[in-house]
Amino acid sequence: MAMHRRRITHAVTAVAAVALVMPLMTSCDKDDVDKAMDCAELAVDVSQSIDDLQQAVLKRAVMEGSGNEKKSDEALDEINKNIDELDKKTDNADIEKALDHLDKAVDNVTTAIRNDEKPDLTPVADAGRELTSACKPG
Repeated sequence: MAMHRRRITHAVTAVAAVALVMPLMTSCDKDDVDKAMDCAELAVDVSQSIDDLQQAVLKRAVMEGSGNEKKSDEALDEINKNIDELDKKTDNADIEKALDHLDKAVDNVTTAIRNDEKPDLTPVADAGRELTSACKPG
């Protein structure tokens, strides 16, 4: 059931990303369209990485020592990679601000995990939504 919900979430996120970018294709030049597509694609990747992180942290809390430490570390690494990749591609102040918030939230989760504390994932999810909003055209 959780896997089915996860696939639906990914599908809805992908459709939303495409819907956000489609208006640009009729009213903007190619560079603007390319930037919006890059942003939308990376926002989807970040969203998937955030979902992976949430799942790994939940499993880690429920089943201590079952390899979920590695999965949460991998999810954090993937989010950081996506942040770096998008940061290199954008000069948009709103996107950069959202990336900064996401980076700080991920750092806080990393610190909590390394200190064997319960991480607060709310700021990560909030920053992910902020990034998705920043990628909207207009």
